[in-house]
Amino acid sequence: MNLSEPEKVAVLLIALGRERAEKILNQLGPDDLVTIIDAMKNVKDVKAEVRRAVLEEVNEILLDPGTASETGGEPFKRREILGRIQPLLPNRIEPEGIDWDAAGFDFGDPWPRRPPPPDDKP
Repeated sequence: MNLSEPEKVAVLLIALGRERAEKILNQLGPDDLVTIIDAMKNVKDVKAEVRRAVLEEVNEILLDPGTASETGGEPFKRREILGRIQPLLPNRIEPEGIDWDAAGFDFGDPWPRRPPPPDDKP
């Protein structure tokens, strides 16, 4: 599945969770908001491996802002949406640490879940 940059940003914002996404969206202008909201409507069937690839691509860019790597579809470009929100992002996003279910968005594809913690009850 090839994703556009706004669709990749939508996946990223969903991964970051509601609170952080809200802070980022509050920093964007109305045109970007409309673009991202429209993109969110198109990412319902994004498979787990594509979501992981998007987050890894973001990590590459966070390490080297000049990077414009491509995971399919449009590459992130520093001057585009990701470039504007980069200062609001963590230094690294751990794909394995994302709780996609808690993000409240149904991609239609189960994300591999971590096993529940052991029960401490005797």
